[in-house]
Amino acid sequence: MPSRTRNVVFVTFNLPHDSHIPHWQKIPSANEPGVSPPISESPPQDSPGSPLKIGDALAFLDLVKEKFKDKPEVYSRFLSIMREFKDQIIDTPSVMGHTALLFRAHVDLLEMFNTFLPSGHRIDVSAWPELTGVTPTGTMDLQSWLRRNE
Repeated sequence: MPSRTRNVVFVTFNLPHDSHIPHWQKIPSANEPGVSPPISESPPQDSPGSPLKIGDALAFLDLVKEKFKDKPEVYSRFLSIMREFKDQIIDTPSVMGHTALLFRAHVDLLEMFNTFLPSGHRIDVSAWPELTGVTPTGTMDLQSWLRRNE
């Protein structure tokens, strides 16, 4: 029987550089015999000093998939955004904008997604429904970005 795998794309954002984890890795499905489930069944926690693990990324993907089980196109689009980033088609601010557009009604997902962004980048949801992208070079008005890209 062929081995089932799933692609993990967005784990590249905030994993330590010395982790030697490829940017695009096939991970065996947790449903296979002898394969452990993801390290963390809960969403990642934003605690400085704790490096993220592949299990954190998988748990987040599972959460997104579950939240949008009635809209599989949202999950599929999220994976596409991560592939575009991995392939250097879009940059981090664009990932932030596309993800904000996709998850705009789900502040919890946006806050969790921030955990995976590089240091200095985040989607500020403190004035929700207004969303601001914070980058090391300043802020970006995600509301304008969202209107231009809807």
